[in-house]
Amino acid sequence: MQTLHATGTAGPDGTLSLRLPVGRPNTTFDVVVVVSPKPPADPADPWAGAKAIFAELAATGRTFGDSAVEQREGRDER
Repeated sequence: MQTLHATGTAGPDGTLSLRLPVGRPNTTFDVVVVVSPKPPADPADPWAGAKAIFAELAATGRTFGDSAVEQREGRDER
């Protein structure tokens, strides 16, 4: 299995098209695509990426520390 990383920009119609060179003509492939929007880059704020993650968690009612609590609870249940 080969992992390919690509960055693309959706067109005005909201469609993202990918062309991935695999170097094996006439071969059938299983393809998995994970689409994750890139947070806007803010060179003035080096913590912009982390803040975007915290905001995403907050939007779902969770906090960054929730995962550690869940791990501890799962460990203690055993």
